[in-house]
Amino acid sequence: MTDYGFIFCFSYLYNPSTEPTEILRAAIPTGYRFRNFLVERYGFKLENITMVTDENKPTPVKSYLVQVLSNCVRKLKPDDRFLYLFIGHGGRYTTNYLDSTGFVEYQTCGDDFNGYCTGIKGILS
Repeated sequence: MTDYGFIFCFSYLYNPSTEPTEILRAAIPTGYRFRNFLVERYGFKLENITMVTDENKPTPVKSYLVQVLSNCVRKLKPDDRFLYLFIGHGGRYTTNYLDSTGFVEYQTCGDDFNGYCTGIKGILS
């Protein structure tokens, strides 16, 4: 059994569409602290933790993040454990589906080439 970690942590500092009040200055340091916590406290191997940040660059767009997440999940074996952590903005919107809440939750990603904010929705459902 192998433990894998996947950590998204976004400050949104370099996104053109981000308002100053939407910047999450603690997101990236928190991600690094959590990664170190997994290694030191729970014995995760550093090479088995994938961390994606927007440190010194724009927040990655949805297509890139889904690709990285898919690559991580593909290498899992039945007995492996996988921890996913998202530190950033998100939200939910109403749906017409008959699910338990009537909402779809999403995680906010970077701006696409047209300047529109992208998001990952329903990836864990």
